[in-house]
Amino acid sequence: VGGLLGTGILKNISIKVTDAAGSGLLQFPTTGLVFAVDLDNPSNYILYSFFKKGPGMQTSLSDIVKVAIVSNGLVLGNHNSGGTCVVYGGSNVKQYMIGLGL
Repeated sequence: VGGLLGTGILKNISIKVTDAAGSGLLQFPTTGLVFAVDLDNPSNYILYSFFKKGPGMQTSLSDIVKVAIVSNGLVLGNHNSGGTCVVYGGSNVKQYMIGLGL
């Protein structure tokens, strides 16, 4: 890891936490993973990945591709041009995103 710190590879990692509404969650990273869990019922969760099609940050937010990897009780909703990504199915959902890229 020490060698990676000097190369700038780790400089573009972002972390964000939101609620089920996912306000601005996918706005800045180019790709990443999101784990969402219902804190009132932790057996309800979803893990999904996302990436922006096209060359770098020139890609519009409408060109985001989301892929559910595994889920139980939570459902991945639509996203909008502001990078908001909704998760349905829980009463107290938190989304935890780790993203790569600007």
